[in-house]
Amino acid sequence: MISPDGSFKLGGLKPGNGLPPGTYRGAVLNALGDDEYSLIADKFSSPQLSGLVFEVSKNSQEPLKIVVEPPTAEELKRRNVRRPQGVAPL
Repeated sequence: MISPDGSFKLGGLKPGNGLPPGTYRGAVLNALGDDEYSLIADKFSSPQLSGLVFEVSKNSQEPLKIVVEPPTAEELKRRNVRRPQGVAPL
């Protein structure tokens, strides 16, 4: 879950346990479950398509920065919604 300030926590199945060291592929999912109004490009909903790859090392406390893109004009057209004000097309 993303906090209002944009921060988030990664973890496994148990709260607070973090992630074991390794390489991970990531995805960003709409917590509301309403893809029609998602403010990110469709590709970020799939770990295979997102291009988000993260390396976690033992005892790592380094902040993780995830950068996503807004939906393309084609994605918005397919969703049949207007681009939110202030969001530039790609």
